[in-house]
Amino acid sequence: MKKFIFLGVSLLVLVAVVGWQVYERSQKEGTNRKQGWGGGSRNAPVAVEVEKVQLRDMRDRVILTGTLEPESRYLVASKVSGRLEKLFVEMGDEVEKGKVLARLDDAEAIQQTMMAGAALKTAESYLEASQEAFEQSEREYKRQKDLFSRGLITKIQQENAKSQYATRLANLKMARSSLLERISSLEAAKIRLSYTKIYVDWEGDTPKRIVGERFVDPGSLLNANTPILSILNIYNLTAVVYVTEMDYFKLRRGLSAEISVDSLPERKFSGTILRIAPFLRENSREARVEVLVPNPEGFLKPGMFVRVNVEIELRKKVAAVPFAAVINRKGKGIFLADNESSKVSFVKIKSGIIENDWMEIREPDIKGFVVTLGHHLLRDGSPIMIAEQGKAVSGSGLEGGGEGNGKWKGRKSGAEGKSQRKDGQEGAAKKGEWQGKKGVDKQNGNSKGSKGGEGGKENWKGKKANQESGTRDSQG
Repeated sequence: MKKFIFLGVSLLVLVAVVGWQVYERSQKEGTNRKQGWGGGSRNAPVAVEVEKVQLRDMRDRVILTGTLEPESRYLVASKVSGRLEKLFVEMGDEVEKGKVLARLDDAEAIQQTMMAGAALKTAESYLEASQEAFEQSEREYKRQKDLFSRGLITKIQQENAKSQYATRLANLKMARSSLLERISSLEAAKIRLSYTKIYVDWEGDTPKRIVGERFVDPGSLLNANTPILSILNIYNLTAVVYVTEMDYFKLRRGLSAEISVDSLPERKFSGTILRIAPFLRENSREARVEVLVPNPEGFLKPGMFVRVNVEIELRKKVAAVPFAAVINRKGKGIFLADNESSKVSFVKIKSGIIENDWMEIREPDIKGFVVTLGHHLLRDGSPIMIAEQGKAVSGSGLEGGGEGNGKWKGRKSGAEGKSQRKDGQEGAAKKGEWQGKKGVDKQNGNSKGSKGGEGGKENWKGKKANQESGTRDSQG
């Protein structure tokens, strides 16, 4: 029986302790609501930070990333088969237009050229003989024709002379054709001989270019069109970047761009948009853009990662506010701070260029200060206390300085101290009452309740002293 009584008493004590804690917490929350620091009163000033509306030069920029490519790159290859006898350049060498880069074994080509020359001389001799025979047959045919007209020879003699003339004429034509063929053969042999020397050539005004790679070594047996070297133009580079659909229509040919690379952070290079693809790739929804980058000193190299900064538009001396001041409440807007009434007014805006955390305000024309922190607690016409980078204002406007900041902090500290003082007083009284009612002996309970009340009062006095000291410090 005693065991059950003990368990019952223990359970009652536990329930009482939990109930007291719930009651104490509810009292604290109610006190905070009354003071306006939790849920807050609609008429209580809201602490905010502000920033002055500035007139700034705003630039609409598009920053793209891509890779540098040479303006032109082509392979130098052999046009004929043969053994590579010698290379005159190496990777990284500068070459000029018309320079000989390599030479093939030309012994066979020289021999073929000599044979073609000899065949040409034979054809020339044959043409001379055919020409002489033709002229002789022509004179004989004319003479026989004259004799036949005077009746001195027969018809058959005249026909024989005519047939011989036609034969000599055909031989002459064949000799002439053979001569042309031999001339062509000699020219072809000379061309094949020239192909044993491999030259470099290109279109454009660039005086020099660079050997990019070497693919074969001297002594290699090459087939026709086998690549030997690659030639690059790195004095004019192309930055290949890709632009998304959002920025595609902002770009146009001829816009200037600023190019930077990670390896040369101190250098900036200029460029111009050269080409814009007329379509966006379906898999990435991006369009290819090519930017011409002059590189006369050769600092930039193909394959480098680049950042391309394209300036779309420049607007000078326009009203701008920090981007943090703009909120969306059924449309973009800002809270303007009134320096006379210390209240705010909500103004809907039409935004413009955004640059470096600042936004251009195109409509309406605004001046003064805008709220940058704390606007989520504001409504149109809400009272405010402003603190801006160590400056604060309370009730008197935007120019209160550090004194206003101290007053605002002192008020907050005073409110907190008042809440703590009231909590201590009520908590001590309730605790004393509970100890008096729940004691086993009524006399003992009354004694404990009196002591608890006195302890609560002492606690309240200590907190009050501490709070007054904190208030003097904040006001000072």
